[in-house]
Amino acid sequence: MSPILSDHAVSGNWAYLYGGEYQTSDSHNNKDPVCAVCRSTLSTTVMIPGTNVCTPGWHLQYSGFLMAGQNDNTAGSEYICVDSKLENTVHGDANENGVLLFFTVTQCGSLPCSPYVNNKVVTCAVCSK
Repeated sequence: MSPILSDHAVSGNWAYLYGGEYQTSDSHNNKDPVCAVCRSTLSTTVMIPGTNVCTPGWHLQYSGFLMAGQNDNTAGSEYICVDSKLENTVHGDANENGVLLFFTVTQCGSLPCSPYVNNKVVTCAVCSK
């Protein structure tokens, strides 16, 4: 509930970050889920959207921007954390339109518009412990 968002300029297309809610037809229906991290005796790596820092005791692997498929595309898409340098391959400038990644911006509604702000680029952090 303490997002760190970016003022990175976005034009054209983007992905949306929405809040979630259960659709279960029981007492959980329309309730908003919470996030959880499961720890084991093995090392744990987690991607945290909405911040570019790790909680105390965790090590920052990298931070960047939450990216996903375009908001009006019907194809399935997963949110991924892309390093803030947005590095690319040497021959990566051809317009082949494979999997397209767009900046993810906030969309208020089930995502609370306080503390979030509508249409801000979502940051992310990859943390390990």
